[in-house]
Amino acid sequence: MTAAVVLLVAATDAVASPWWGRGASDLGAMKEPPALESPLARDHPLVGRIFDVRHARFVTSAEMLATFSRVRLLLLGEQHDNVDHHRLQAWLIGAISSGGRRPRVVFEMIDTDKQGDVDRSLQASPYGVDQLGSALEWQKSGWPPFEIYRPVFEAAVSWQLPIVAAGLSRKRLAAADFSAAENAAGDDPALARPLPARVRAAMAAEIGDSHCGYAPESMIAPMITVQRRRDLAMARALLAGGRSAAEGALLIAGFGHARSDYGVPMVLHDLDPSVSVRSLAILEVQPGAEEPADYAESLRAETLPFDYVWFTPRGKDDDPCEEFRQQLEEMRGKRG
Repeated sequence: MTAAVVLLVAATDAVASPWWGRGASDLGAMKEPPALESPLARDHPLVGRIFDVRHARFVTSAEMLATFSRVRLLLLGEQHDNVDHHRLQAWLIGAISSGGRRPRVVFEMIDTDKQGDVDRSLQASPYGVDQLGSALEWQKSGWPPFEIYRPVFEAAVSWQLPIVAAGLSRKRLAAADFSAAENAAGDDPALARPLPARVRAAMAAEIGDSHCGYAPESMIAPMITVQRRRDLAMARALLAGGRSAAEGALLIAGFGHARSDYGVPMVLHDLDPSVSVRSLAILEVQPGAEEPADYAESLRAETLPFDYVWFTPRGKDDDPCEEFRQQLEEMRGKRG
């Protein structure tokens, strides 16, 4: 039986691993994806649907999993603060692992200098999700609350999958030299390849959008370099693994890092053109955007820059730019 068939059977017949009986989430034992819980736009026509970008058609979760079983590296892009996105990631980890693979789970959210803390925590308590959160000092990390990410960590420890840190700490980024041009190699030759003009423009636009128009032009080049360094760190973590490399790896990261036009997939292709990669973006639906192509425009891309998109309801409707403005005003007040 091929790997694709094994995984498809596991996904449809709910073949559960014995690890799931040890107090962790039961998402990996579900034959269908978990019910979506986010409260907003639940009646949107795209909610719950999966779009295959390469073939321009909607597919089932089983069809997507069959494709995933044939590739080594999977990038699971998320909206960080949406609980549905982490429940879907956890379900995917369980479905893939139930087919017999033991991929490494690579986290953008864990700084590389925390890898020792991860290893010591799991050695002392292999199924200790709360202990792991404490060891990582998650409450100080700046990421959304640990409870939102709990399903992903539960899935990883329940299947006894290696957990790999791939984030760059503020300390490491602060020590880097960003005074040179964004395409300068600096201390890493892997950053030497000049960005194509269209890629640079897309990254600059995304940075401008994410900073609500407050990022001055003088900061765009250093921010692009930061993005490239983060993508490079994640790509290298995905490719590492020694003897376990055949099992592959999964990346848990923001959906921007899963973009094929300038994110981790582009770096992976530069580092190892032969490696098989697929990216999934889990996206919140937006008002008035009822076709997949509508989301390419909002991402400032000609076409959706992922292999698959899984649409979910929205978790909240807060204006991120209003929150950003308030933070800037608070910072200016403290300086004044």
